[in-house]
Amino acid sequence: MRNQTNRSRFSMAVAAALGILGVTLGTPAFAVMSPVAVVSTNVSGGVLNVTVKNNSFLPQIATVKVQAVVGDTAVWSFVPLALLPGQTIVAGAGFAANVSSVVKVGITCGLTDDPSPY
Repeated sequence: MRNQTNRSRFSMAVAAALGILGVTLGTPAFAVMSPVAVVSTNVSGGVLNVTVKNNSFLPQIATVKVQAVVGDTAVWSFVPLALLPGQTIVAGAGFAANVSSVVKVGITCGLTDDPSPY
């Protein structure tokens, strides 16, 4: 009888350890991956093209946020997007003059009324 009780306790301990390990290793994978990601950027005169990919299996609404230096001034441009599952799209952020450098490129998923760019 004692041998059967020890086996039962051991089995429960192994099951609990595997459960904790599965939860610990499985959770960060979902938190790290963003549903929409910036793939690349390309400057052509006064237009900054940003290639964006939807990595999820659901349609996504996103806003590409770009800060670029035009002349001597850092200027923001926001481009709203609607992406289908797995879709890759090029968003063009237009500026009044030639872009001399790109400061920041970011993306926000979903609908938000937060006016701050990041």
